[in-house]
Amino acid sequence: MCENELVDGGNAAAKAATLARHRAAFDLWLLIHRPLEGAVVRPRVLGSAFERAVDLLFIQAFKSHGSLYPLCVLGHCEDAAMIARRIFEVALQVAYLDSEDAERENRALQYLAYFFHMVPNGILADRSLTPEAKQQWQQLYDQAKPWLQFDQKGRPSRSWSGLSIADLARRLGLQEAYDRDYRFLSNVAHVSSAGTMLRMVDGAIQITDDSNVTPTLVHGTRYVLAVLEVWNAHFKLIGDTEMVEFRKACLDFKL
Repeated sequence: MCENELVDGGNAAAKAATLARHRAAFDLWLLIHRPLEGAVVRPRVLGSAFERAVDLLFIQAFKSHGSLYPLCVLGHCEDAAMIARRIFEVALQVAYLDSEDAERENRALQYLAYFFHMVPNGILADRSLTPEAKQQWQQLYDQAKPWLQFDQKGRPSRSWSGLSIADLARRLGLQEAYDRDYRFLSNVAHVSSAGTMLRMVDGAIQITDDSNVTPTLVHGTRYVLAVLEVWNAHFKLIGDTEMVEFRKACLDFKL
């Protein structure tokens, strides 16, 4: 990815000024994302349900992390905060998958099965399906059903684990991170008073600016690193020296 490609175009001066004001945070993003662009396209053996689940979640985190840069360059902090919050959610799911060795496969099967919730009342309701295709979908659903989560009324659970994001954070001992980071990002994303960093310039209150660019980029990059740690432990596509550099850069960054 070429930085000039993100700056060129309309309002280039404003984009360049945003890059300059938040140079350290953008550099941290680039440090982590550039190696991921090479790693994500490399072949890897998905030999277990756990590896398939972690790989799918890693790809989602990678794509979301990639969108942070252009959003922040444009000063779209609210949208960027929503994306960073999504990476936090992915990181919690990956951590939950990886938190107990004995449960890895079962939890991964629950995650993979969740994609089939839509089959009975969605895909199978499609009248254009051939009998053969309908049978294939039914077989796939029957295979996934033992791993599906339902609520007390028999409705599909809102999450593959049956746990909310807050529940996952508590289970993993990350309540403090949830209270601090998740709420901050939610406040920014929803443009609440707590998430709007009001400033006075020449006697006028500023209700929109790029003040949240640095914390949003840094939080999102730390979360994608958490996902990368688990993913790379199994696929070994990024070297140990680079991983040490990534950890140090993320942990040493002062907000």
